[in-house]
Amino acid sequence: MAGSGKSRQTVVAALLFSGYLGYGQIEPWLDRQRAITEASARIVAQQTVLAHYEAVSAVINTALRTGLASDSSLDRIRVAFMQTPGNRDNLPLLRWDITHSLTKPGHTVGALATDLHVSDWSDYFEQFLAHKCGRVNNAAVSSETTMARITEMHLAGFLVCPIYSRRGELVGAVFGSWDIGSPEPPDLNATEEVVRQVADKIGTAVPLGG
Repeated sequence: MAGSGKSRQTVVAALLFSGYLGYGQIEPWLDRQRAITEASARIVAQQTVLAHYEAVSAVINTALRTGLASDSSLDRIRVAFMQTPGNRDNLPLLRWDITHSLTKPGHTVGALATDLHVSDWSDYFEQFLAHKCGRVNNAAVSSETTMARITEMHLAGFLVCPIYSRRGELVGAVFGSWDIGSPEPPDLNATEEVVRQVADKIGTAVPLGG
């Protein structure tokens, strides 16, 4: 830091000596330089975030393709991530977004919905906290929002597994589903393991910094 200040003083002195700057121009010139430096830092930070997103997204897409190819009974796999917790009236506000989806041809894709309330996961959130997958009985789903998605996508059933980061943080979930009219998975344990492997693969790609 001291070297940086000394270097700046040397540059300013040189500019004054050369006549490039007058004394009244020093502060405006320094303000412009600070603004340029700060703008450059923001661009670098944005590029870093974008690079992280693109790297994680590539891992997710590969995991989805591998998972869907590994179990013919799955018609689609969808990925959801929890948002950074916010607050409303001094109470924690947890929401999540569906960010990625891969669906077999001829089946409903479903919307990549955003800003969904974490209470939609109430039917299997306890399993998530125990690092377990949830097997969901459509008839027993308590969330109206979840039931609306089940109806929209013509789901006969689905499995859901939590995504944990390498730091052990719950960051999202993977949903594997099959449709009405499709054969049900002959071995739910095997299908659950496929969905779990997709979730684990994605979890290893989540940057440790966030």
